[in-house]
Amino acid sequence: MEKTDIVLFNKENALEILKQFDFEFSLEEEGTIIIDSNGEIINCSTCERPLTVEIVGNIAHGSRKLFCDNPLCFATWIAENKLK
Repeated sequence: MEKTDIVLFNKENALEILKQFDFEFSLEEEGTIIIDSNGEIINCSTCERPLTVEIVGNIAHGSRKLFCDNPLCFATWIAENKLK
């Protein structure tokens, strides 16, 4: 089985970590929306929930795949993509 790395961070430094990925941000009523360089709002890679800095939970290492803070989303992605 291929090894899966994740980027570890906490809510306090999430914005700093996400800035390293060259994402853009928009302060909205829902929170700080994460936007890709093409202007598209970033969604959870599993449940498609629009992501804010406040609810981002995981980042797949070596990619720009983001997941919300629901642990099932990241676990589902692992099961579907790494256990084949």
